[in-house]
Amino acid sequence: MLLSSHIEMMSCLSFYCHTSNLPVQNQWEKLPSNHPGLYFERAGLDSHEVQWTISSNRAVFPPVKRWLFCSFYHTIKENILNLTYPPGMVLTEAMLTKELEMSRSPVRTAIQMLQVEGLIVSDYYKSMTVKEITDKDINEIYQLRELLEGAAFRQIFTSRRYEEYSYRIEEKVVRMCAAAGDLYEWEIADTAMHMEIISIFDNDRINRIYENNLSELIRIGQYSIRNGMRIPRTNDNLKKMISYMRKGNYEKAFEILKNDHFGTGRNTALKMH
Repeated sequence: MLLSSHIEMMSCLSFYCHTSNLPVQNQWEKLPSNHPGLYFERAGLDSHEVQWTISSNRAVFPPVKRWLFCSFYHTIKENILNLTYPPGMVLTEAMLTKELEMSRSPVRTAIQMLQVEGLIVSDYYKSMTVKEITDKDINEIYQLRELLEGAAFRQIFTSRRYEEYSYRIEEKVVRMCAAAGDLYEWEIADTAMHMEIISIFDNDRINRIYENNLSELIRIGQYSIRNGMRIPRTNDNLKKMISYMRKGNYEKAFEILKNDHFGTGRNTALKMH
C-alpha cells in the first residue's frame, strides 16, 4: 500500500529535485508525495539549494526556484479539499496572491498544477473556479467504490484473511475515532480505511484508480457528513463490522459496510444539491 502518516496514497504527478551539491548520479531524484496536500521533505538539503521541476503525463511546467510554490500548492489544494474553497467558488490570481502574501509567479504555477489535476477549471474567458461536484460525479464515485470494495471485501473472506484484515482495518478506525472532531481529518482517515480494504488485491492499477479519484472522494465524503451521516454512529458501526470480521461473519460485516459507506454515504452526499 502507498499509505503514509496522513493517508496512504501517491499523487499522479511526479516530483523531482535537482541540486548541484549532489554527486552526478544522484542529481535527479524522484520524491514521492504522500498526502493530498503534498508535503515535501529532503533530508540534508536547504530550501535555497533546491529547484523543482514538475511533470505529469499532460503537462510540463518550467522550474521554479526554491520550493515556496510547493507550500502554496499545498495550501490551495487543502483549502479545496477541506471545502474552505467550496465547489464553484471563483478564484483569481489576485485573490490568492493577497491571501498567501506572495508574488504571482509561484501562485500561478500552483494554479497550473491544480488545473492539471482537475481541481481548478477555467472557462473560455479564463475565469477560474473550483471544480463543481455533480450528482453524476457522486453516483459514479459510489458505483466505483461499491464495485471495487465489494469485491475486495469478499476476497478478504474467501482468502480467509478476515482476522488479519480486521486488525488492519481496526488500526484505521482508531485514527478515525481520534479525528472525530475534525471533519476533514476524519475523512482523510476514512479514505485510508477504504484503501486498506482494497489492498487485498495487491494491484497497483486498482490503487491508481483510487488515487486518481481521491480528491473527489474526500470532498464528497465531507458533504455526506454535513448532510446527515453521523461520525460517532459511523465509527461505532465500523467497530461492529470489525467484530463480525473476527467471527468470520461476512454477511453481517458487509451489511454494515454497504449500508453505511455505500448507501447512506451516497444518499447524504446527494443532498448537497
